[in-house]
Amino acid sequence: MNSEFIETITEEWILSQMEELGLKRKDLKQDIGLDTVYLSLFFAKEDNPRKIHLSKTTKAMFYYYFEWKRSTLQK
Repeated sequence: MNSEFIETITEEWILSQMEELGLKRKDLKQDIGLDTVYLSLFFAKEDNPRKIHLSKTTKAMFYYYFEWKRSTLQK
């Protein structure tokens, strides 16, 4: 995975992947172990001073999570 691709992983991309795979926030919480507060702050509006912005490592984690999820749903 190159750094140019990493930059395409945004909140909107994550939401579209979730919709495509039929996932909810509770699935992210259960499968990845993300905290409810973290998810709320990640999906918060841009004007929220506590909004979480993704690091490259976290973007990569989401990419591989969705790849794994696709592979498990195809079985």
